[in-house]
Amino acid sequence: MQDIINFILENLPRVILLSGTIVMLVIAVLLIIHGNRKDLKDQNIILGNITTPRIFLLDLGEGKVTYFNRGSFGERKNGLLPQFFQQFTAKEVDRLDKWVNALIDPKSEASKFYKVDVFVRDMRRSYASILEVTGVDYEKKIIHLESYLYRYLKANDQMNLTVKKKENIGYLTEEELVKVYRRAHKRGRGVYGAISIAVTASGAQTHRAEIPPHLWYELQNQVAVYRKRSRVIRFVDNHTVGIYFPRSSDVDTAIDVFQSIKKRMSGYLQKNGYNEYSLGIGLTRSRQFSEMNMFFKTAEELSLYALKEDGRLLIHDPNKEIKDMDLSLYRSELTQLVARKGVDTLFQPIVNAKTVEILGYLTTFSISGSLFGSFNEAAQFARENKQNEQLVKMVLRKAAARYYNMRRNNKQLLFVPLGLGGVDFISDAFSTQPFANDLKMVFMLEEQDFANTFVNIEDMLKLIKKIKKQKYEVCLIISDTELTLPDKIYGEVDYFMVNEKILTHTVNDERERLSLLSSLGKLLRHQKPIMISDLPKWSEIEYYIRAGVDYVASDEISKKDNSLQTIDKKKALRIINFSKRK
Repeated sequence: MQDIINFILENLPRVILLSGTIVMLVIAVLLIIHGNRKDLKDQNIILGNITTPRIFLLDLGEGKVTYFNRGSFGERKNGLLPQFFQQFTAKEVDRLDKWVNALIDPKSEASKFYKVDVFVRDMRRSYASILEVTGVDYEKKIIHLESYLYRYLKANDQMNLTVKKKENIGYLTEEELVKVYRRAHKRGRGVYGAISIAVTASGAQTHRAEIPPHLWYELQNQVAVYRKRSRVIRFVDNHTVGIYFPRSSDVDTAIDVFQSIKKRMSGYLQKNGYNEYSLGIGLTRSRQFSEMNMFFKTAEELSLYALKEDGRLLIHDPNKEIKDMDLSLYRSELTQLVARKGVDTLFQPIVNAKTVEILGYLTTFSISGSLFGSFNEAAQFARENKQNEQLVKMVLRKAAARYYNMRRNNKQLLFVPLGLGGVDFISDAFSTQPFANDLKMVFMLEEQDFANTFVNIEDMLKLIKKIKKQKYEVCLIISDTELTLPDKIYGEVDYFMVNEKILTHTVNDERERLSLLSSLGKLLRHQKPIMISDLPKWSEIEYYIRAGVDYVASDEISKKDNSLQTIDKKKALRIINFSKRK
């Protein structure tokens, strides 16, 4: 012991220097630990806010804002109104400001929900967010908002480029998805799961009412937690989200993932008082299907059927007919669709390729927020289940009424797509609309429907004459690059139309394109106008105009709209120049 004391006394300056160094190192380590804990605490606070709705009271009259997390009113903070806007990404502020100011106008029809990106500076990244209006005091100009942040969803404006690359994991375009599916299907791999949310009454009847946007985004957010490079997320509609597992050959992994999603989402619903909502899950194996869309669609249908019992998970059994289980749900959905006239009617001008005069308007029907993925799907179900009459009458009346109220030229035509089974309902549909007699309508029938429905030519001619007897015209939609009907049928119709059903096959296949042009050339002898729609780009428009097509319709020329659009002068000149180059 004495030796140690003597050593210290002899080397006192060095010992003091060494001790000071050790003390400084200890202090530095403690500061780093403390700093990390503070960063972790701050991060936990931020992430806590992501799962907890934040309340904002915007006082536009005083230019102030009060904000706090739901359930933490005692911790509320006050500030100036610019502080509210500073938390959003720069690109969003102008649009957000217009929306906020529109809310205090009693006559405004501004949406009660607004999707916006929030930039969390401490974490140096953006998050998707929904703002919900819960109240407005028009006199005092005070707006009550709730903000919901979604940690795992892909933000629109991702400011951190490194993060942006990660955000794309799990999302594929339709073309990329098809390639992945084909590779997996050849190896007998691929499992798909879908989870749906809906309001359930008395634990039995499911109502396909519109889901509040923040619930829909929360479901997407919970699903996106399980994104990986080996999984693909599908946002089906505003009730259903799916995950495709291309590397899985059985459902075990999918079951674990979806049970976890159900547990997390159920907890969110219960915590926030949404006890009237149910969750349903459906799973399918790729090897049990020959076609991709049916593989996906079956799981989605199963998830809807499973909604009747909250949290139920159904796995596709090839020995059971899914449609039989779902029939009542689909019938009810179609009945409600017709009752609320829930089909949107869009119009697109059909333009003369030489003069750019508008021949008429092409009608398109669409639906959203429905169990049916598209109008064509709803129409097919209606035909198969004896509900076709109600649907056909409703869409014909709606299209005729909207067009009649907006038309500016009595000579222009209204082109309306119609299944062969709908021909019998034309007269009854317009019996309550006397103005329909003043409309010049052309009903568009599918070439393939004739081939699939009729055996002999007499029945085909009888149907065409039934339409013409009512003083309407007929347009035949060409369904294949090779003509499939007797030549006499082509001579009886008034117009020929080529649309996206063929064009999707001809855009990248020159042989198919030449085959189509050859078929159109054969139709020239009937001396009937040839029209082409759904051309995706100007180069395609030029190609077909120079090939001799009489009329064109394209989003490039004028987009489908719920009003009757005209043609921009610059675009009109461009079309005329195409015709001059023939």
